[in-house]
Parts: sequence; structure tokens; C-alpha cells
Amino acid sequence: MIDKLIVRESFSRASRSYDLNAFLQKRIAAQLLIDIKQNKTQADNILDIGSGTGDFSQAVARAYAKNIFGIDSANGMNLLAKNKKMLTIIQAEAESLPFKDNTFDLVVSNLTFQWVVDLRRAFREVFRVLEPGGAFYFTCFSKETLTELRKSFRIASGAKISFYDLPEQDEVNVSLVKNSFQEIIIRKEKYSEKFKDLFHLLKWLKQIGANKYQRPRIISRDCLFKTDDYYCRNFKNNGSINATFEVISARAVKL
Repeated sequence: MIDKLIVRESFSRASRSYDLNAFLQKRIAAQLLIDIKQNKTQADNILDIGSGTGDFSQAVARAYAKNIFGIDSANGMNLLAKNKKMLTIIQAEAESLPFKDNTFDLVVSNLTFQWVVDLRRAFREVFRVLEPGGAFYFTCFSKETLTELRKSFRIASGAKISFYDLPEQDEVNVSLVKNSFQEIIIRKEKYSEKFKDLFHLLKWLKQIGANKYQRPRIISRDCLFKTDDYYCRNFKNNGSINATFEVISARAVKL
């Protein structure tokens, strides 16, 4: 199960290095913003769940020329986001939004819901704060994320490594349906990033705060070198290892 305190502290520590290293997150955010603008031509009251350093929140705010509320559980992220224009930042959890019913006509979130403990409860909160007719757009990482890393570690060490229980498309769809969302559209895509070796990948995960995956408590240096060796022999091309990230993108409406 996800330890919310560990995740919160990890992202807080990574806040200063996040924007310099979140190239994948920014690619996904850019596509999410395109999806939103293509379908939601007007928005008056906007909420970003998991607003982080505020970059995506600010992009959405500029697109609609509106101020936007952002919530994030990581204090370090919030301190940076509060310095950005057009944003009102509140420290809070996705499963317990500090807003009245029917407050927003647009709720957005980029790569946050894989970190929540109770996805159905989080979606229930989104439905509650949305106005009738309001839209919900979000992305989250899914099951096949970092499949090369997990396979390499499992074979090299005989142990299992995973990013907690990343949601599947069916789970996301059921959670939306159970919370009375309608006009649901979900797609799944894979992104690929290149790194010099395993150690550069692990360093990058730490720099963006996403290094709190499930693994044995103690990993020996020998195990890491064995993992790197398997990774490079099986997933290296043109001098770089490949890392796959599976992303769910979804749109739903409260009618």
C-alpha cells in the first residue's frame, strides 16, 4: 500500500530539482492541455489536483485567463507554486478536497492519481466539487510503467520491484462510473525515455521525487550492478537504455 507520508516527503525534497528534470511530465502535461482546450472552450472556476511546482496550473490558468486553485500534499512543492502568478495554492490531499460542493466547472490533474491510496474516494471528491456540467481531465501512470526496470531487477535479484499498485484502465473506468461520471473517454499510451544506464535512471527518479517504489528494504551494491548489467544487455540501444512509461489519459463529465 502507498505510504502517503513517505510520498509527500519525497516530493517535497525533490521540489527544487523537479522542474529541471520533469521533461516527461511536461510532455504529458502539454498533451493534456491540448485535450482540455479542444473540448472545454470556457472555464470559470478551475482546480488542479497535484499542482506540484505550479507549471501546469499556470499553463491552464493562462489558457483560460482565469485564476486557478491548486492543491498538493507536498509542502516543498507548494512553497514554489505560491510564487507563481494566477495561482491560489492549498496544501491538501486528493481524497479530501477542502472545497464546497459544486465549486468548479473544470478539474484537471497531471500524473497524480497513481499516488492516491483510494482512487474511488478521490474521484468521489472530484465529482462532489464539480458543478453540474463540469468536466474532469487527468492523466496517471499505469501498470506497464518502468517494465524494463522491474524485469531487470527481478531477474538480477530474484526479488520483486514495482511502483506500488499502479492503476489499470479498467480500474480507472470503474471508479469513474461508480461515482456517476458520464461521457467517459479513456485512452492509454506509452512514452519512452532514454538514460545512460540504470544509475542515471534511478538518479532521475530521485530528482523528480518518484523513487519511492516497492522493493526489498536493503539492496546491495552488487545487486544494483547485476541489475544494470541485465538492463543494458537487454534494453540498450545506441548507447542508452530504454525506460517505458504507460500513461492513462481520461475525460469525464458530471451531468
